[in-house]
Amino acid sequence: MILATATVCTCQWTLRACKTWRALLLVQGFGVGIPLGVLYAVGTLCLGSHFKNNQPLSSMMSVSAGLAGAMVYTAVALACLGHSQGGLQTAYVFNAIISSCTLSVACVLFRRSNTYRILKSPRPPRGRRNPFSESGTILFFLGYLFLFAGLFIYPLYSVLLISSYPSHTFPTEPTKALLGTYGVAMLAAPFSANGYLRTTLGPVNSLIAATVVAAACLIAPAWIPYLGIALPFNIVYGVALGAVLSLHTKALSVFHWSRWSYHDDMAGRAGVVQAVAGLFVAAGVVWTAWVVDHTGMRGRWALRNCELGFGVAMSIGAVTMLVGAVFMALGRWRRCPRFFVVI
Repeated sequence: MILATATVCTCQWTLRACKTWRALLLVQGFGVGIPLGVLYAVGTLCLGSHFKNNQPLSSMMSVSAGLAGAMVYTAVALACLGHSQGGLQTAYVFNAIISSCTLSVACVLFRRSNTYRILKSPRPPRGRRNPFSESGTILFFLGYLFLFAGLFIYPLYSVLLISSYPSHTFPTEPTKALLGTYGVAMLAAPFSANGYLRTTLGPVNSLIAATVVAAACLIAPAWIPYLGIALPFNIVYGVALGAVLSLHTKALSVFHWSRWSYHDDMAGRAGVVQAVAGLFVAAGVVWTAWVVDHTGMRGRWALRNCELGFGVAMSIGAVTMLVGAVFMALGRWRRCPRFFVVI
């Protein structure tokens, strides 16, 4: 954890010297992204050790704090990039200061609790730990990966989408709308993970429904990219985003080899699937940029075709999440064929 914290802080301060996209990819993509993934996994395990090693519970608790951080970094970008002289460099400095302070404090305070012993579940029947032999697990995992391939496309590209042709809205306005999206998600996350909804609707059912809602929210802003049209969809997307981020680990924990609420390889399996999901997130973001570039940003009518490029890219993202919802629903049906069941 100390090494990951030091790497993130060093790379954040190094971003000021990056002048090419290759340097940014190396420093911000790999230098910041990989250690942050390590910190997420280790932080969730450390937090879970204070709650009887219940990793799904600890993952639901930390979502609002992460979304509050997204609001802070977005607000820094809004405040700094509005200045034409040195705004980007100022944003880099503020981001590095915030990251260094918060991660250093977290690194000092994080300690694993020894109050609760690590639970040991009974050994499964021979061959049952193979996910391919479990009913519905692979289908759910595939849907989970498709979900994350499209989940962060709209938050990352919404400002560029609304400020481009034909809207030409000044970027500060869609950035404020993005702040609202993160704020709504921060409030929706604990509500989606509360005990009442988890016992009346279920985390898997809620995750599938939130995925469908998130996918539907991409269509209208993709083809009608005006702030007045996008704003209500931003709010609804925030609700779905908060629900997905608060429930995805809990839903993963449902699909394991036994009917026990906990087993000792749950954390390892969730970590592997989430690491692969992170690769799918990166692939979705890069794929969207490629589609926009090659569909709408080239040729004589590049400005006008930009609308087409974003429409196609966002539609692909929406279809990707819908495919993920279908796979997760099939996995849920294979695990429990009855419809009106909390799972």
